[in-house]
Amino acid sequence: MDKTAKLSEKKMNELLGEEPGSKKTSEKELLEEENSEKWLVDEVPAGVHPLKKPIRIDGEEVNEITYDMDQLSPIQYINLVKRLSKKKQIAVPEVDMDVQISYFALSSGIPVTVLKSQLATDDYTQICGLVRTFLLGASAEELAE
Repeated sequence: MDKTAKLSEKKMNELLGEEPGSKKTSEKELLEEENSEKWLVDEVPAGVHPLKKPIRIDGEEVNEITYDMDQLSPIQYINLVKRLSKKKQIAVPEVDMDVQISYFALSSGIPVTVLKSQLATDDYTQICGLVRTFLLGASAEELAE
C-alpha cells in the first residue's frame, strides 16, 4: 500500500541544515513547491546504500541508508539548487557535490549535516556518484565511457 506524505518547509530546512524562516526567491515559487510536495512513498525503498563505516543517527548505529530519489519533484530540485546558489555559485548543479549530497539528504530523510559530518569519505563520494548518475539520467556504465 502506498503512503502519501507531505514534505513541509520546516522538514526541508531541517534536512538541508538551513535556519527556519529561510525565504524562497518568490511567493509564487513557495506556492508552487507547496502544491507539488506530495510524495508517494512505497513500502519497499527504491535503493539501499550499504555503508562501509556505520554512522549514528539519534543514538542508533546505522549500517545502511535507504533512499528514493524518484520521490522528489522537479520543483523541489529547482528550489534546492536555488537555495544552495544563494550560498555559492553553482555552474553545473548535477556535478556539484553540495547539490548531490543535499539531494540525497532529501531522498533519504537524513539531515545533510549528519551526512557531511559522519559519512566515511568513500561512502560520501559513492553517494554523490549515485546522485550524479541519477540526475544525469545515465547508467554507471554509460558514464564510465
